[in-house]
Amino acid sequence: MCGIYGQYNPRGADPALIERMAKCLDHRGPDGYGTYHSGPLAFGAGRLAIIDLNAGVQPIFTKIGALP
Repeated sequence: MCGIYGQYNPRGADPALIERMAKCLDHRGPDGYGTYHSGPLAFGAGRLAIIDLNAGVQPIFTKIGALP
């Protein structure tokens, strides 16, 4: 099952916390995940691949393009 998670902290978000959140979703069967961290904001998205879709990867986009 897909899921999103994140943290907003004015003193600076903790990217390690986001990685731990991603690991908490492992039991749901995600086939991939991505995270983003910038100052007070950190978030991520876990994705469960759908077998019938050819374009299974869904990157997170910013103003400058896709995040790795």
